[in-house]
Amino acid sequence: APAPQQRLRATLAAPAAKALAAALRSDASARVEWALAPLSAPAARELHVVCDLPGGRASARVALPPLQAGALLELTTPLRLELEPLLASGWVRDETGAALRSARVRVQVDSEGGEPAGRFETRSDADGRFELRGRTQAGTGSLLARADGHVERKDAQLALPALDQSLELRRAGALRGKLALPDEFPPEALTLELTCAGEAPRRFQPAQDGTFVQRGLPPGRWSLQASVGREWPCAELAGLEISAGGLCEDPRLLPWDLRRRIGQIEVELVDAEGAPVPLARVSVLDRPAEGDRAARRRDLLARDGWLRIPTSYTSIDVEFHADAKRARRERFLFDGARIELPAALRARVELGSAVPALAKGQALWIALAPARPAQGELAQFTRAELERTLLAARARIGRNGRSASFPMPAAGRYALRVYVGEFKNTKRSRLVLQREVELAGQSDTQVWRMRVDAQRVAAWLGRPAAPR
Repeated sequence: APAPQQRLRATLAAPAAKALAAALRSDASARVEWALAPLSAPAARELHVVCDLPGGRASARVALPPLQAGALLELTTPLRLELEPLLASGWVRDETGAALRSARVRVQVDSEGGEPAGRFETRSDADGRFELRGRTQAGTGSLLARADGHVERKDAQLALPALDQSLELRRAGALRGKLALPDEFPPEALTLELTCAGEAPRRFQPAQDGTFVQRGLPPGRWSLQASVGREWPCAELAGLEISAGGLCEDPRLLPWDLRRRIGQIEVELVDAEGAPVPLARVSVLDRPAEGDRAARRRDLLARDGWLRIPTSYTSIDVEFHADAKRARRERFLFDGARIELPAALRARVELGSAVPALAKGQALWIALAPARPAQGELAQFTRAELERTLLAARARIGRNGRSASFPMPAAGRYALRVYVGEFKNTKRSRLVLQREVELAGQSDTQVWRMRVDAQRVAAWLGRPAAPR
């Protein structure tokens, strides 16, 4: 019988050529036309047409002669759509035995290697009855059924065809909540995970306003965990009771306050003149100060001089490298609110005297350490923390032999020492100058000028001093 006004899925395939596919529709007289794009070569092809008829999925295959550009090929014999073999059939019901209408049923065929070899879907009728047809190799597959307000069911490793299956779906519950986040913290940086014994975990992200709703949950006692990213947990709630057909609105989730659990570090990136760096790819290494969690490296993009790092640590080390010329390592403590790093302070040491030429492996270099006692913004750091932070505040005197410039972690008083010898190795270097300096809390480069005794340097090196 003719099949007018039918939606068709057509595929045109040829050996060693890319297949063409299109969605077509037959007209009132059951005719169908397909205007093809230019073909790569006039080779013989096979036409495969699939259609969903009232009795199930039907298909037809026909071999075509070589197609010529601009020519019209009309099939002299009608396409005969035949129902494909049954893959699965049965009923979808609820716990009381009532039929579930319009339940989505899917069969996923497995190949020998366990990978999906085909997927076929349909919906149950008013009596809960379903039939799934498809042409595939005999084997095993999974049968999945879903219905609104019910728990999804999946039966795996079924022998195909799986006929007269009875799929019972339990009534499901739902969970609703809202997150209280720090100002300007991006909700998309969080991952929420629901877990329950005997059930697969569910991962999702909150909406932009911090709200979330999860439906289709099996009844039971669930736990909710929040993580920055996907693998770094920051908070957890247990004992969320999900009932069949109910909506759980636990008071602890209205709202769930994470403001002291997470935070966002804002770093301002500037160049030596204090101007914002317009665009920089930054590799961030953050690690917890305590615990056994490993450090995590993330590649971020800083725009217009700002880098924003969502994190769950209450005490972290942050190391970032904008490029080969700008490198800085910081340590910051915060209580969950947004952190604004101090403006990128820089210091430059200028020597008022020349020094002898240095041999290979030797350098005139500068080191800074916190002065006693710590003052101002330095008071938030312990001495050990400052010494680790100031590892980056060691600089080699430049080629002109007179100055060095480097970033500084914070304003305060420092002990500045000038060494000659192996760079960053105080045991194999000689201290030639020591002085206490103060760095003000401003973003402009601060210059310290001092004079090094060239005679002392020359005596230690065993070389004559250069003229002043």
